[in-house]
Amino acid sequence: PARESSRGLRAEARSVYVATVVRMSTSQDEGGNTFRQALDHHFVSRWWYHPVSFRDSESSPIYAWIVATLTIQKQAEAAGMKRIVIVGGPPAVSRALSAAFDVTVLDPAETQSPAMILLRGLASRVRYLLGSRRRIEAVKRHSLRPRRRADVLLAGFLDWSFRRDSEGGWTDRYFKALPAELEDRGVKTGWLAWLDPDAEPGMEGRPFPTILSQTGADDRVLMLQSFLNRRDVWRAIVDLRPLLAYWRWNRKGSFRRAFRHGSADLQPLFANDLLMGFSGASIPNCELVALATERAARAAQPRLLLTFLEHYPHSRAQYAGMRRAGAARLASMQHASYSRDKTFLHLDPQSELAGKPDGAVCPHPDVVFAMGTFGKQLFEECGYPPASVLLTGSARYEGLVVSRPAEVREEPPFRLLMVSSLDIHSEIEMVEAVVKAAGKAGGYGLRIRNHPFRRIETHPRFARIAGSVTISDSSLHDDIDGSDLILFTYSTVAEEALLRGKPVWQWLPSGFNGSALAEVVAIPQFGTIDALSEALAAYLRDPRPWLPDAERQQEVLLRLFYRAEGSASRIADELKARVAGAKPARPVDETAVPLRAGES
Repeated sequence: PARESSRGLRAEARSVYVATVVRMSTSQDEGGNTFRQALDHHFVSRWWYHPVSFRDSESSPIYAWIVATLTIQKQAEAAGMKRIVIVGGPPAVSRALSAAFDVTVLDPAETQSPAMILLRGLASRVRYLLGSRRRIEAVKRHSLRPRRRADVLLAGFLDWSFRRDSEGGWTDRYFKALPAELEDRGVKTGWLAWLDPDAEPGMEGRPFPTILSQTGADDRVLMLQSFLNRRDVWRAIVDLRPLLAYWRWNRKGSFRRAFRHGSADLQPLFANDLLMGFSGASIPNCELVALATERAARAAQPRLLLTFLEHYPHSRAQYAGMRRAGAARLASMQHASYSRDKTFLHLDPQSELAGKPDGAVCPHPDVVFAMGTFGKQLFEECGYPPASVLLTGSARYEGLVVSRPAEVREEPPFRLLMVSSLDIHSEIEMVEAVVKAAGKAGGYGLRIRNHPFRRIETHPRFARIAGSVTISDSSLHDDIDGSDLILFTYSTVAEEALLRGKPVWQWLPSGFNGSALAEVVAIPQFGTIDALSEALAAYLRDPRPWLPDAERQQEVLLRLFYRAEGSASRIADELKARVAGAKPARPVDETAVPLRAGES
């Protein structure tokens, strides 16, 4: 099966993905200028704001398509085939393979024309224009300018990454106890916040004043949109120069050759995402984040900015804005575990982090607080000097519990928990496989824990198996404690469950494998329903051999989280030392103040 045969090609697929993106961005014109240079604007290449440069294997299908293309190509070449028949499947994969094979497609999947993708992209700009103007006006009306200067500004999103708690204080989903730890050390903190209220399912459509009322008279929240105006948004939206540059470059031989890999032409795998990224709202949004961050930094003069979305486009934009303001050092705290298949973390050390050969450096932090020894290793593989990657753990996982299970159930029915990720298209395959396999084995009650930002029951295929599973609305603690066995494709929940002594199995995804757990220790992995069914039957007979031992738990803790206690304290100590050694690059610019509604 493809899930099994593709496992040996993952390293090659990742290398091909990164190398192809690097080659296209550094392809040169007749004058020796690179594509990244053609997109330069305000001392940063807008290439870094394009989703393709981010290589989001979680949200984009490109990496999964590369895996599929290489798998089919290798299998066909090994068998000496010249003709391939593809039933259904992504049209982009068929076109990529047609450069080397005679490809026949039966029951082809639907595809969109470039004209339709262009219209969708431009329509997203119009929607962004209207939505941004409403948010900017709301922020100007309902938020106050902070009166105190923060030493450390924490990047945040109001109100999915931080919000008011029931006692009137602030609770931060990622930084957790870190703000309090910093304040205890005499380091003044605040949030550099972007109003983004519709990210969580079930929270969409709330009135902006209701959300912004959380800031009240609090002097610690600096709303980024208060530093923007209508003209800023209009200029960003109507600026189509990156799209025009792409159209020019797409005709160049040096650009087209960047997509060649052996006998395959990978350009069809990238074409839709490239066009959508240049015509849509991603680049304008990042430019506005960078502009607002620059103005906020000039006004507030923080000594340090701390993000939790390491190399994400939003963070890149904030790094670029801070660099232009020259007002702060930059740091990032690792917010989740990473595998090598999570290609959005990885930067090419020479081309992207060092900016060779054109000086177009990807905006990045000065220092990274890594969650575990494996996370530190991955950041160093990006090209960060070892001294810039500090092994602290993450404040998000402060107090992580490592324990043996209080009770080991040895009689069915067993409680099987499936953990869903953001990629519900991959997760529905796992759920369908588990329902079939558990039905064959018998003796299992099936529950699903949704990702906070995606709900698997919204997938069109879920209705077919809805009667066989229960959607959990319990806390993470209760879900783990109330389960005997956890199945996942990729999720930090699986890592936490193993540390709590629960047996954890992985259903191999057909696309990218985002499990850091599977990279640091051996865990049961399944790519076929029959193999999973046999294992479930074996678990029914005797669950004890499947329990993780204490040695494996400690290895996972060190490699992925570092320590269970003290992460926030360690990060706070490091930040205090850096704040003490940092000096503002210039006097505070008192004229750089948030603009009120109607001002230009």
